[in-house]
Amino acid sequence: MAVLIFVPKWQAGTFTDSESNNERVINRFTNSERFRMEDEARKTLAQIIGGIFVLIGLIVTFNAYQVSVQKQDLDRDAQMTDRFSKAITHLSDEKLVVRIGGLFELERIAIDSPKDALTTKQLIYAYLHNNFSNSKSDSSKPAKASVVRKNSNGLSIENFQSPSELQTIINVIQSISDDLERLDMRSLDLSDRNLARGKYIYANFSNTDLTGAILFASDFKGADFRKSNLSRASTDIAEHVEIGRSLVTLITPEAARAIFSQADFEDANLTDADLTASICKGAKFRNAILRSAILYKVDLSDADFSNSDATDSNFGQADLSRASFVRANLKGAALERAKLDLANFSDCDLSEVTGLTYDNLKLAIISERTILPAPFEPNRSELLAFSKENAKLLHNQVLNETLGK
Repeated sequence: MAVLIFVPKWQAGTFTDSESNNERVINRFTNSERFRMEDEARKTLAQIIGGIFVLIGLIVTFNAYQVSVQKQDLDRDAQMTDRFSKAITHLSDEKLVVRIGGLFELERIAIDSPKDALTTKQLIYAYLHNNFSNSKSDSSKPAKASVVRKNSNGLSIENFQSPSELQTIINVIQSISDDLERLDMRSLDLSDRNLARGKYIYANFSNTDLTGAILFASDFKGADFRKSNLSRASTDIAEHVEIGRSLVTLITPEAARAIFSQADFEDANLTDADLTASICKGAKFRNAILRSAILYKVDLSDADFSNSDATDSNFGQADLSRASFVRANLKGAALERAKLDLANFSDCDLSEVTGLTYDNLKLAIISERTILPAPFEPNRSELLAFSKENAKLLHNQVLNETLGK
């Protein structure tokens, strides 16, 4: 208050007395002028002081806000740590329902705290690979639910796991991952597991044991199955699946088709695998083992079976148009009513293949080293002539498709 009283007086006096050397200059200012100058100086000073107090208030408020934010962050971090701890504890529980609850809690953490999403995903992957690794002993693996399945061939597989835990793990990982991120399923033991109705587009199943796995109604488009074991795996399912004492009606056969378009099965083992009615357009089976595999009614157009072993496999009514069987082993393979338009059997031994017809084979491509069934040998020159034209047609189709992209 004293500042507002005396400082303006001092300012007014200094102003009126400055640069004055005699009484005449001082007398030029009346008392009213001095009061006016003091009042203006007082107003200016009051505004300055008010601004200083406002600035101090803002600084104090900002500091208090910063402290509050830091406290909230610490509280949030402590809460997240507690939630992480509880979720991890749940994952180690013996009860399936508790473990699934832990997985959902981790999903919630990743959603609530994006900065912890990567850590959460890494933790779930660690849980997946620790509990489903194909290097673990049977005693240390999660128990499998008792389920009996019968397919269209009357085969039954017991004790494949219900999809609850494994599918929950996969769903949680996918929900907190980028859409373009590949699911990492490498080197897992998924034997006799239920992967039905899942979405595994571009997933990496290399070196994974999928022996006897249930794959119906799942999407494996572009998935990597290199060096994996799919022996006895099946995409075919009976109308009903008995789970415990309950009977569950499944979806229609058309909707149950598994999708393997552009999937890579190079060096994979598909012995006795049943891929009935699945979609495998452009799939790669190079060097794969498909002994006694069931590929009935499978769409294998543009598939590559080069150097594969398809001994005793069933390709009945399959679409093999533009598929490549160069140097493949087709001993005992069944091709009844299969579509062979522009299929390439160069350097193949077709002598023990069943179901081949002349009309069907003339639509395919063969080479001089292709061994034909005995009844077709007299027509070799004609079939080679057809083959030459078919090869040109295939070349033009591929060229046009390439240029059209």
